[in-house]
Amino acid sequence: MRTLASKLESTSYIKNKVFYFFLDFLQILEDAKKQSKIFELYDLMHQSESMAAALPEVVDRLEALQALHEQGMSFQVNFPNIKQPQDID
Repeated sequence: MRTLASKLESTSYIKNKVFYFFLDFLQILEDAKKQSKIFELYDLMHQSESMAAALPEVVDRLEALQALHEQGMSFQVNFPNIKQPQDID
């Protein structure tokens, strides 16, 4: 009987060791995935630095185009009025 109890304890000990080893392995895997995402985000940030530097100029251009577009729309609305013959008294 004593040997059976000792074998069960040994088996239980091994199962616990394997279980905790597996948990450690999963934690390492999760940390590796997080680290991979961090590197991916860093690369993306590094690539977008040149675009970020040009962003104020792009915004200025878009604002200028908006004003030009609004003038064009105003002209389009008022053009039929200009094209109609005027009554001469």
